[in-house]
Amino acid sequence: VEEIERMADNDTLHFSLSGTGPAMFSWMVGFSHGLQESGILSSSSPDDSSNTHHFMGISGGSMCAALLAAELDLSSNSDVMLCGQEQSDRCRDGKQTLGMLVHNMLEDLLDNAAVQRIINNKRRKIHIAMVDAPSGSLMKAYNQPIKLCSNFTDKEDIKDAVLASTHLP
Repeated sequence: VEEIERMADNDTLHFSLSGTGPAMFSWMVGFSHGLQESGILSSSSPDDSSNTHHFMGISGGSMCAALLAAELDLSSNSDVMLCGQEQSDRCRDGKQTLGMLVHNMLEDLLDNAAVQRIINNKRRKIHIAMVDAPSGSLMKAYNQPIKLCSNFTDKEDIKDAVLASTHLP
């Protein structure tokens, strides 16, 4: 608690959200919900950029970063948790790929207002880790520098960035 209180006194917070895979996604959403509930992500105004929180994510962490920037409810009985469970079950049952899980979740959860909050949010900025895979080769991707994507134009742009992040070697 003392650490959270100390962090809440700072003007800017930075969070790195790791990869999760379908099995640990619920844990990461729960962690992200804890950030929401703690009050350390609060700001007086959506347009107030003096108290900016930066979320850097990779794979499932990039999904959580987007959901935090969209200011969606991440509680245990939220649409996010229900959608995540449904989509993860479909992956485990072999009915869809990880790429389809990411696409379907973002398609279901990000309405126009949520997309605009991600694009225009001055309080919560997301940075999604990506790497080039020359000729589509994951082996060649290991030698490429990691890039952070932070500016998005629309829902497809957000979905593409999160999807690319889920395949980061």
